[in-house]
Amino acid sequence: MRLGFIGWSRACYQWENRPKRPGELILASDGRVDRFYDFQAAVKLARRDRWDSPPYKTGKPGERAARAARADFEFCAAGAMTNGVMWA
Repeated sequence: MRLGFIGWSRACYQWENRPKRPGELILASDGRVDRFYDFQAAVKLARRDRWDSPPYKTGKPGERAARAARADFEFCAAGAMTNGVMWA
């Protein structure tokens, strides 16, 4: 498994030519290859490391982990669309 480093979770894969697996989301596609995000692994990591995202400290731990993983996916997707160049 090859992971990229554009998100803080490291759940962002490099460009690959393969089908999407269960638990993954597609970050970006150029029609030939796709960039994947391992959402299932990110939620597991978020639970372990107690990630949170707005609105902070609301919901159960699993809900906070899923919300934080989704925020990480959005961050990675923005980077995937700009080839990893992030604008602040």
